[in-house]
Amino acid sequence: AMDPQQRIALELVRDLIAHAGYTKEELNHTQTGVYIGAKDNNYVLNNYLLLPKGTHQHAMVNNISNMIAARISDFYNLKGMSIVINTACSSSLVAIHQACGDLISKKVTTAIAGGVSILVDPIAHIGFSQSQVLSQDDKSYVFDERANGFILSEGAGLVMLKKYEDAMADGDQVYGVILGSAVNNDGKTVGVTVPSVQGQREVIEEAIKKSGITPADITYYEAHGTGT
Repeated sequence: AMDPQQRIALELVRDLIAHAGYTKEELNHTQTGVYIGAKDNNYVLNNYLLLPKGTHQHAMVNNISNMIAARISDFYNLKGMSIVINTACSSSLVAIHQACGDLISKKVTTAIAGGVSILVDPIAHIGFSQSQVLSQDDKSYVFDERANGFILSEGAGLVMLKKYEDAMADGDQVYGVILGSAVNNDGKTVGVTVPSVQGQREVIEEAIKKSGITPADITYYEAHGTGT
């Protein structure tokens, strides 16, 4: 009764390492950190009473959210930080932000970072539906005056990160460079789930400043738009 998110994350790491040109043996006992953005799920709660007698204690351990990262670190014998971050919609990006900071501060030499989110039960749909934030048209009209809610989806993705100079020295294939990132919090707003336009503006400006670029330098945007 392992959390399916653990299995998916393990499979992704296997593919990630192979794609990066490394082997399990080469990562063994290295200061590689694991940073996973994920949420709790009710998989084990839905199946707990159906499990064979004597397996319940293993089921609980296998479904604690922090085990998603811990399982990876254990299987590959990775010695760097191993954490799961839950900041709702921003979880995977905050995980990457944390990984970048630890690389810069030399807490780790390599980082595996990203996120995983799957829907294993109807609870999320029921809750969001009762909160009236799901689209009645079954479409997320992002940045559109027709926006009336969002649609839930699933996904998972991971990247392997190193400091640029280390990646070049190791002869790694570099697919992209993270120039800078930023994280903040809105503090008190009109509602705990309501974002602040000012807060969003400030974090974007901080990320641009840290990157050493100007808005005019940006030619492609990928944004989080829920359509709510």
